[in-house]
Amino acid sequence: EPAARARARAVVQPVLFVLSSLRSGSSLLQLCLEASPFLCAPQELYLLQADSLDQRIKIIGRASGVDGGLIVAVGSLRQSDGGTLVATWERTSTNTCQVY
Repeated sequence: EPAARARARAVVQPVLFVLSSLRSGSSLLQLCLEASPFLCAPQELYLLQADSLDQRIKIIGRASGVDGGLIVAVGSLRQSDGGTLVATWERTSTNTCQVY
């Protein structure tokens, strides 16, 4: 069960969210952080614009492709299929604070 132990350790690691305004250099910061093998620095999550995940999709849309950052982040942190969990959150109108 080494994989289960590694997952348990990963869950208890501290988490840091970087919030920034548009055009402030956040994409460059994300690329610099992502270069480290010890960090998970996904694309923008686009969570701040909406109170719930179903609202988020109405605002950003699926066709734009920007919803992928959250799916990748959840999948990486949970070591599972992030798309399934994000779809469940969207279907059940999960509050953005609960996602964080």
